[in-house]
Amino acid sequence: MHLNTFKLLLSLITVTIITSCQENEAKLATLLGTWRTETGPTHEEENSSQLYIFNRDGSFNTVTRIVKSDNENEVLGFNYRSEGMFIIKDDQLTLSFNAIYTSGNALMVTEINDLTFTEEKFVQEMKVSFRDMNSSLELTFPPCAPNENCVGSMKFYRVASTD
Repeated sequence: MHLNTFKLLLSLITVTIITSCQENEAKLATLLGTWRTETGPTHEEENSSQLYIFNRDGSFNTVTRIVKSDNENEVLGFNYRSEGMFIIKDDQLTLSFNAIYTSGNALMVTEINDLTFTEEKFVQEMKVSFRDMNSSLELTFPPCAPNENCVGSMKFYRVASTD
């Protein structure tokens, strides 16, 4: 290989690596913060709201809380929370759930510290995309096996950013 061709090829590889790293850093910066979604009514006067909190150190927390239908800030209780680590690369988000706490019943709510620790741990991969000038986040999950009860995608709205 000619020396100039080698230098050109090396330069192209270096630019590609740097550009890819910069894109991943930009997606990480966009993801950091708190995101919320409405997951639907649990009863006439209640809604279930899920929060994801992505931290700069690569950790995340999520909670499912039950709130008054007419007041998102009036929390009636919780039925799920988890914590773990995340990695974002290109348009893929990988969540490693390390600690999961539940109320044991999706309709039962309790104080957040009264949720019961489970031994369950798992890894979940999904496609991530940002919309509306990075104020909304869509998570698209892999297809499910037949007869499984799965969600295809979820849309979250930014509640707070992390600086």
